[in-house]
Amino acid sequence: MPVKAGDNPRQAASTFLFWGRKRRSTEVSGCHTRAEDKRHKAGHGINGPSETQTANPSDVKLVPRRTLQGHSGWVWDVALSPDGMMAASASNDTTVRVWGTSATGSLHRVFKGHSGPVRAVSFSPDSQRVASASDDMIVRVWEIGTGVVSRALQGHSGCVRSAAFSPDGQLIASASDDQTVRVWDLRTGETLKVFHGHEGWVRIVKFSPDGKLLASAADDCTARIWDVQTGECGAVLRGHSDYVRTVNFSPDGSMVATGSKDRTVRLWRDGALSTILEGHCSWVKDVIFSPDSSMVISAADDSTIRLWSSTSGAACGILGPVQGWERAMAFSRDGKLVVSTADDMTVRILETDDRVWSCQ
Repeated sequence: MPVKAGDNPRQAASTFLFWGRKRRSTEVSGCHTRAEDKRHKAGHGINGPSETQTANPSDVKLVPRRTLQGHSGWVWDVALSPDGMMAASASNDTTVRVWGTSATGSLHRVFKGHSGPVRAVSFSPDSQRVASASDDMIVRVWEIGTGVVSRALQGHSGCVRSAAFSPDGQLIASASDDQTVRVWDLRTGETLKVFHGHEGWVRIVKFSPDGKLLASAADDCTARIWDVQTGECGAVLRGHSDYVRTVNFSPDGSMVATGSKDRTVRLWRDGALSTILEGHCSWVKDVIFSPDSSMVISAADDSTIRLWSSTSGAACGILGPVQGWERAMAFSRDGKLVVSTADDMTVRILETDDRVWSCQ
């Protein structure tokens, strides 16, 4: 398959960062940042710049639990099972691996069957299945207990970059380079809906917590909100000046966060821009919310994972230690466990300290 800008290996060597409790100034991939700098912009509302927010960000320590090795290519995506017992990883080596999250980090399964790089992975709500999306244009659903493929969903005409289970586990949504989003019935394997509207590769798709909406992000610099039942596009989120790499709903369903190659994170409420979060100095690859929706966590190619208040937009801290360019991350539902992957073909399981969800 053709390779597009942004999917190539980084031209510069990785900068290795080890963040502790002491604040310091550090070079980050050629961009100078100061963790002790109190001046962090909370961005611009839809009608123009809002009042600059002042925060006192501090480095927040991550305690390594286990580094999981075994993939022979970049790891594009990681996921944590809803029960917190397993992590799954999707790799350029065409495999999906399922690991235990205990201190031993034992390898449970290696799923082989895709004929191209695996771009994304997600768990079913009951933690019994894994869905994987691949450059071979297929979404596969794997049974963790038996290791067999229960569904191979075919219909896209381009690389599939994302796959997500609905909250009730009955549907899967997928996003593709063919510029469409599809919704599949897992009971029959049939396509229920095809969503057209994006004018570029669709990078990611996510269900809302109630399963009624989908959010998709694409290389056309937009994110879109779709009605799952009708297939209608309810909102087009415009404002980013470059590819939108990631999108996510808050757990309470009140917000959508987007991350872009333009180095910003944007928060949206009811289809309108709420806040622009500025601070990263490279492509934002992943963005998620804390379990209580009070904070936003963003990972970027500048070797940082940053914490923000979702209400004020204030910068609250930098998670560390972080090594290499962060590609993807996931938090457990209780917020105490982090799984992350960078550019070193490994998956890292880490524990957070008590200050992660505090913006004091």
